[in-house]
Amino acid sequence: MTSAMPTPALRAPASTRRVRLLVADDSLLARQAVLTYLRTLEHVEIITVCENGRLAVEAALRQEPDVVLLDLQMPVMSGLEAAEIFRNSMPQVGVILTSVHDHAEVREACLAGGADAFVGKGSIPDRFPSLLAAVLEMMRAPSRHRRAPHFVTRPLVDLFSPALPHPRAGVHTPARTPGRGRAASGLALG
Repeated sequence: MTSAMPTPALRAPASTRRVRLLVADDSLLARQAVLTYLRTLEHVEIITVCENGRLAVEAALRQEPDVVLLDLQMPVMSGLEAAEIFRNSMPQVGVILTSVHDHAEVREACLAGGADAFVGKGSIPDRFPSLLAAVLEMMRAPSRHRRAPHFVTRPLVDLFSPALPHPRAGVHTPARTPGRGRAASGLALG
């Protein structure tokens, strides 16, 4: 006589498990278009959608995505700044940056800044499945260097930052800082 024993839940093999994806884009229209496409992919599970890089980093800490798809230009924290955090603090997360600016210099800067891949927004329907597979394969490589050099990401962040006004000459010099007179700058008072 056989007894009915509960069958333990089997964990799906890594190859059939759905990829947990976090999407961050500040444009509502771009988010809707990308999400509409991504929802057609059976092997992708969209776990959260964010409006900027800071929210993406916070959500990733809680939800542990496999891969993040980040818009390059977002307010509060850009995709490139978020990519740097992912590289240095969450190296197990794959990073794909996207932008409407699909130029060689932008792609190269994104990859040098810590992204695993770059895809132009107009190319997502054509290139995303193979790009995602390549990123997942790269993540499995044991010898992969995952830290983004800080000095590489700053120039591109500055490129996409709004122009800041130049300070007037002499306003912020050490001799003019409140509480610091000529004696503080190394000159003797007469």
